[in-house]
Amino acid sequence: MQVDPAYFVPPANAEVADVGVTLPTTLGVWQTPALEWLPAERMYERIDGRASFYEQFGARGLLYAGWSSPAGAWDLYLYLMNDATGARGAFLAEANGANQHFSIKPNICGTPGTLFFLHGAAYGQLIATKPAAPPASVTGLVARIIALLPAAVEELDPSTYLRHPAVAPATLEYAEADAFGYQSLARIYSAQAVLQEESATWFIATLSNHAAAADVVRRYTAELRTFGATDIFTNDYAVGGQMLGAWEVLARTNTMIYGIRDAGSHTALTQHWHALHMHLQRGPTQ
Repeated sequence: MQVDPAYFVPPANAEVADVGVTLPTTLGVWQTPALEWLPAERMYERIDGRASFYEQFGARGLLYAGWSSPAGAWDLYLYLMNDATGARGAFLAEANGANQHFSIKPNICGTPGTLFFLHGAAYGQLIATKPAAPPASVTGLVARIIALLPAAVEELDPSTYLRHPAVAPATLEYAEADAFGYQSLARIYSAQAVLQEESATWFIATLSNHAAAADVVRRYTAELRTFGATDIFTNDYAVGGQMLGAWEVLARTNTMIYGIRDAGSHTALTQHWHALHMHLQRGPTQ
């Protein structure tokens, strides 16, 4: 079996970004004339008007390169985030929002002319110079890039708690801050669920300790009252009520906050709440 050594050993002309990421200018049949590192304050030079979007997810900078091979030409935009949560948030926000989105393998998906990938604290896009180019033609380049990125730290992805038969995977979203308009809710994963023809939004986040989780519930309660919620119910671990004709509830347990919103009735809220609560007791689904 012939093995391309470039897959394992970067050549001597590798370019190094000042955050420790090393990529060569040749990867198998793929070549780029140069790599360009843009720290956060200069990202606008390549993505004018979009820099603030990535900054909200903690982008430290952007590594750009134009790659070409007999299979075509693709531009790489590799965003290096402060942590894996921010990278996953950007990945979910853009990949799930893309038209004609389809999954290629875990953490790699695409549309005609675009491929999205996620690895640890890095989130990347490859954009074809020909809009209709199939993403499958560039998966080999993605595999080589990922192999040269820092090892992804094994950590529990909070969104795994939302994997349930009632939940539509394509609706999974992430909000770094001000989720659903609440200043108290940050780093929230959410998805749409349907039970017995009643829809609602399930959401979840993990925090550093139980005191932080309790503080979120306290601040959320204050915001509910400020926003004019009615039929408010509360105890030491949960709070809920009716807001603009829809029902919602937030609870905590140890370092986790979770809840339901957009339920059409108190009955639907209770139904979804019991399903989510029982699901969380079983643990995350990988």
